[in-house]
Amino acid sequence: FSSCQKEKLNTVADKPSTSAKQASSIEQLLKRTTVILSVLNNGSVSYKNGGFIDYSPCASVNIDSTSMPRVTVINYGESGCVGLDGVTRMGKVVITSDGDSRDAGTYIVTTYSHYFEDGDEITGSDTMHNDGKNINGNISYSMSQNTFSKLANGSGNEKEAFAGTCEWLTGEATETTDDDQYGYTFVGNITSPDGSVETLTSQTQLVKNLAPNCSAHFVQGKVLSHHTTLDVFVDFGDGTCDNLVSVTENGTTTTYDLN
Repeated sequence: FSSCQKEKLNTVADKPSTSAKQASSIEQLLKRTTVILSVLNNGSVSYKNGGFIDYSPCASVNIDSTSMPRVTVINYGESGCVGLDGVTRMGKVVITSDGDSRDAGTYIVTTYSHYFEDGDEITGSDTMHNDGKNINGNISYSMSQNTFSKLANGSGNEKEAFAGTCEWLTGEATETTDDDQYGYTFVGNITSPDGSVETLTSQTQLVKNLAPNCSAHFVQGKVLSHHTTLDVFVDFGDGTCDNLVSVTENGTTTTYDLN
């Protein structure tokens, strides 16, 4: 299927399927990486005043650029901080790096301290490495993520394991988020509380555009979701800034509004 199929559908489903919810999960997992790179590459001012959708007015950002290793803390407080993406966050995201995030060879490790997203407690760690410029002349980061989610309301624990690359597509030359675009390719597994495993593989690069009114969701890219004998294709579009995702399951394509 192709992203142009979204134009052929007359209605947008308002009750998301499991696959549509998984599309939101994909976004949330990779969104953390985008937040980290946005803060490290552009500074706290860009994060707090830019157009990036994760901006949370009640969050504080503390960047220690003199010590080594460098430690950056995003503190969402303990009372619930609602971001422009509608997600309520609490606790701290602690980012440790052994150099400048823009410099080749820099390692970046992120851990979570009493950190919650919409009531789910996130633990574990994310690791990134600046691999230098790729064949496109863009900075490329290899990334791995091994996190656990203690789901709200005592509904069990979920495990997320991802590995892939993040390419800084545009905006490297400026210190604002508005012209930044990041592209992700990855493969990973999500293990549900019942022990079932869903494998997620990017079929094309997922693109996050941080321009104002565009950064809420991925604007481009396709993901294959495999669970037991079922393959589901998730299409985030062709680059158009919208809130739509197309999900193809058993030959039927449905468009969902991710908001």
